[in-house]
Amino acid sequence: MTKLLIVSLFIGSFIFGWQTNVTDHSNEGMTIATVMVPAEPDAKMMSWYSGYNATYFNDALPHDTFVFITDLPTRYIGLTFECGQARYCIAIDRKLNPTIQDRQFTLLHEMVHVQFYGNLDYTLHREPFKRRMRELCAEGAFDDIF
Repeated sequence: MTKLLIVSLFIGSFIFGWQTNVTDHSNEGMTIATVMVPAEPDAKMMSWYSGYNATYFNDALPHDTFVFITDLPTRYIGLTFECGQARYCIAIDRKLNPTIQDRQFTLLHEMVHVQFYGNLDYTLHREPFKRRMRELCAEGAFDDIF
């Protein structure tokens, strides 16, 4: 019976995904959100991630980043966090990013978080983060979005 339960839990997590707590590294590891991570990434978001990675990040971001659309807690447009299935997960909120352009902009924003993951100047949107966003703008990353 125990083996059957473990197998059922494993199969369920494979098919339906898993739930994870996202912590805030700038605030003593406090949990800031609970996110349901799907079993599969969003194909369109992954395609954009791959293209943006090649074009604007010199293909230096991890290729196993898992990008998906979900319903995040109210205040989050997007979240980047470490996750078990891939090195990083990028969650894009479906309600606060209703258009393709919103999702593309939020993805690029979250990709800057991946680029400098763990550096509080980028986690907290300080000047280095803002500078990198301006660089993306100057490189034309947002030209087709807005």
